[in-house]
Amino acid sequence: MKIEIIPYEVAHANNVLERNSLQMGLRLSQHERDELSTGWSKGGPAFTLIVDGNVVGCAGIVLMGAARGEAWSTLSDLFYKYKKTSYKAIKNGLSAIIKKEGLKRIQSTVFAGKMEKVCGNFLEHLGFSWKGILSEFGPHGENIHMYLMKRE
Repeated sequence: MKIEIIPYEVAHANNVLERNSLQMGLRLSQHERDELSTGWSKGGPAFTLIVDGNVVGCAGIVLMGAARGEAWSTLSDLFYKYKKTSYKAIKNGLSAIIKKEGLKRIQSTVFAGKMEKVCGNFLEHLGFSWKGILSEFGPHGENIHMYLMKRE
């Protein structure tokens, strides 16, 4: 198995977001997917995980100032084939960003819906804790679950 962690590229996330939108029933248009993937590229440090030549996922942190950031990831269906590899790469990658940037408060959000439990469990394994629901906060009025990680 060949594992690569490379600098984030918008095209990687766009591809994953398109597939995820269809699989998860999210109503994200091409424009909204482009907006997300481009925003991530400008927001802060990020990386892409590739296994055997296939994009498994992308992750990073949008820097928000005052030692705060918002962690994000978009994972393809290959995540399930490479769970341990994906988890380790994302945990190590986000930890390195948090340390390098001196972040003390990192938040992350999950769309309410059929994947919220899986995504929430993943965030909790990374060290986040559930903080509440942002009612109708999504781009189409979806409810969003907020998670938080604090570092000293």
